[in-house]
Amino acid sequence: MSTFLQDKPINYREVYFTHTTLYTINGNPTYTYIQHLYKQVKDNAVSVPSTLGGGRHGHLGLTTNTATNTRIASTPYVRQEAQHLLWANNTGRPAQIAHDRRTYNIAVASYHQANLIEKTILN
Repeated sequence: MSTFLQDKPINYREVYFTHTTLYTINGNPTYTYIQHLYKQVKDNAVSVPSTLGGGRHGHLGLTTNTATNTRIASTPYVRQEAQHLLWANNTGRPAQIAHDRRTYNIAVASYHQANLIEKTILN
């Protein structure tokens, strides 16, 4: 899994996506064309490993609504939200501060990873 503690983020399209080039719709889109394109997008989201949503379905939660995702995965896909990423200056014990810092770094990496994957899917 990518971590944003690295210098350069992973190019998810090249490394993980099963469909690096998506189906192109020429002319008026039909349900069949849109369904085919949506399947490719979901395949790409599933191909990127994630612990969110139970870890079995990659980042499928980025491409489905909550009701659909709940039917597919037993654990809800819950993205880290930006407002939860505030670092509290803890004045507790050193072990607690180190634990809080690790938890914070993981949350920030998860937030950035989901955002980058979502942007890559949209592009």
